[in-house]
This record gives sequence, C-alpha cells and structure tokens, in this order.
Amino acid sequence: MTISSHLYKKSRDSEHGTWAVWGDPSGSLPISGDNLHFPADDESLLDVLHTDVVVVALNRGSKREIDGPPNFHTSVKSNDHLLGEALRGTPVWGAYMTDLVKDIFDPDATKAIPKSSDFDALLEEVRGLGATNPTFLVLGKQAHQLIQQLAAERKYPGKVILLPHYSGANNGNISRYYNEIFGPDSARSVSNIERYKTVVKSILDEQLQLSR
Repeated sequence: MTISSHLYKKSRDSEHGTWAVWGDPSGSLPISGDNLHFPADDESLLDVLHTDVVVVALNRGSKREIDGPPNFHTSVKSNDHLLGEALRGTPVWGAYMTDLVKDIFDPDATKAIPKSSDFDALLEEVRGLGATNPTFLVLGKQAHQLIQQLAAERKYPGKVILLPHYSGANNGNISRYYNEIFGPDSARSVSNIERYKTVVKSILDEQLQLSR
C-alpha cells in the first residue's frame, strides 16, 4: 500500500520509524557512507513509500539526536549501508522500518525483552500508516524468534520472515548463510557487503511474494 502525504508527514518525527530509502528515492546509486541520508524533502518519495512490508529490528542502540539522522540511516560504523544496499532494487525498497521495543536504547540487545504489549503497539503503529497485515521482515534471530512467538499468540495472519542482521558482529553468521548457498569457504572470495546483499536477496526471492 502506498503512503499518503498526510501519513508520511505523521511518520517523520518518529524516534524509531523511518523508510527503506537511502540516498535518493529511485535507488539508482549504490549505498555507501556518502549517501546514507534519507531524502526527506524529495517530492517523488511518495511514489516509492509503502507498507506492504515492514522491516523490524528489536530496539535502537541509542536515542536519536535533535535533528539527527533517522533510525537505520545513521553511520557506516553501524553498517546501515549494508542494509540499504541489500534492499536496493528489491520490492522492500521504500518499506516502512521500525523497532519492536521502543523504550530501551542500548546496543546490547539482551537488555530489550519485549512484552505482548510491544507487539500490540507495533500493530497499532503500522496500521496507523494504513497497513492491514503486512509482512514483517525481522532483523536478527533473537528478534525474529520473539516476534514470531508474539505473532502466534495474537494469531497474526501476516508472514514473519527472518533476515540476518547487518551488524558487523553478525559477519560470521552472514558468511555461514553464504556458504550454505554457494558451497564451503565460498564466502572468503567476496566482500562482506556482497555476502550480505546476496544472502538477503536470496531470502527475499524465496520467501517474499511481492511485485512493485
């Protein structure tokens, strides 16, 4: 579902919510440290923003500074460019992005233990943007397991799909995914960003039934 101007404006001041667009709405350029910004003033954004898919992480590592970049658009150090480049050119480009646990700001994800009410709040958040039962793409095994459990408790009818987290701490796991696709030790011959792109796009091709 595409987003109206009113709902887009509603999302812009969010501590957590943003959109899977980096650099420019078209996604015509590779994502790097030079174009991690979100193109907030580009009038062509509304042609690409949608809530068919919602990308969900467990929690933010730190609070957003006043006038600072929105969530998922922060820095090369956080590897946000890996996520942007992996989603560029896929149906997920332009999707809504947010966190499950809103009140814990800590890079240690073990401190963010979600409650059923957090999932209820997530549903309220995305439905407030016009989504009905979007597919949730969940970043990281811990978050995926928790959201899957909460979704089952609430009998949520939408899909919940695991994506490996783009954090540098997850490099070994990304390499294992890549080796499963292309054979033992094949990850050694490609860069981490290429490994992550390949793994994510393989998962999306297999599990995400969308066309945009």
